[in-house]
Amino acid sequence: MSYYLLNRTVLFDSLTGKIVFTGNKKSKQLRSNEWKLLQLFVSREGQDITSDEILQSIWQNKRARSSVTTSIKNLRAQLEDGAHQPRYIQTQVMTGYVFIASVKPLTKSEFDQAIRANDTITSTLKRNLKKHRKVCTLCIINVISLATIIFSIRLLYISGAFEFFSTTSESHSIVPMVIQTEQNELSNQSIYNICNALAIDAQQISKLLFLPITQENPRPNSPSLTWANESKEMLICHMPSTKPSP
Repeated sequence: MSYYLLNRTVLFDSLTGKIVFTGNKKSKQLRSNEWKLLQLFVSREGQDITSDEILQSIWQNKRARSSVTTSIKNLRAQLEDGAHQPRYIQTQVMTGYVFIASVKPLTKSEFDQAIRANDTITSTLKRNLKKHRKVCTLCIINVISLATIIFSIRLLYISGAFEFFSTTSESHSIVPMVIQTEQNELSNQSIYNICNALAIDAQQISKLLFLPITQENPRPNSPSLTWANESKEMLICHMPSTKPSP
């Protein structure tokens, strides 16, 4: 057999020396010594292999024993394995090494199918999210911040916080108004114009609704506006007397 599934997580093509991680679809090309070493381990799954056997099988005893240690270390790195908590290659004290991963032989079609099975939209999305996780995290934070700002502004708008600053170009008719005078010498038209100007001014600076409720027998020193009652359905324009006091 030339194709294997190791530990259900790594696909190994012994003809090309290529390994593919099924989880993230990451592939690696093994170097010559690592490739031969993995072939040896797969062929003797679960068996103790001494350093001398490895040296003889791969280098025909033409290398130093340190080459075995170096190649084992490099192969572990390619398989993303560790010496302290091994999932593939375990060191046997005073003996050598043993390949502890499960080995499942595959046909060419099974191997190709396993490669394609991981190439889905979901796995592609996961790989892209992992690759650009910093950018994605920043975008999520920005979206949450923007949503919070919009929600806060909406609450302020509903509560009427912007009514004082709002300006409108729409023409609103002035509510009915009663004019109260005290022996005013001005003509009726002048009095009307003054009261109407007061009402328009109050409306334009958005203070019309904030005018006070009238009190009994007010004595203003200058023209003023008040509401006739709490329902705010009618205005009262108070005009002080223009005659000098006797």
